[in-house]
Amino acid sequence: VFPNPSAGVFDLILAGYSGSGPEVRVFDSKGSLVADSQMELSDFGHKCRLDLSHLSSGIYSAVVSHGSKTVYQKLVLAR
Repeated sequence: VFPNPSAGVFDLILAGYSGSGPEVRVFDSKGSLVADSQMELSDFGHKCRLDLSHLSSGIYSAVVSHGSKTVYQKLVLAR
């Protein structure tokens, strides 16, 4: 994930996965779903650009799911 912290736009790249794109869900500190996206296959692996600029500054959790695998990443939104 980069940049992290960000003013609103995060790029996620996930290497080592094949097949359909992993799903990305972003949750706020209360556990509410605030964004949902599907990663696309690129030359570098799966990628996704998350635009969270409409959200308030704070710490969010990105959950990337692909089959039985799940990856968690903290996102810091700072303006």
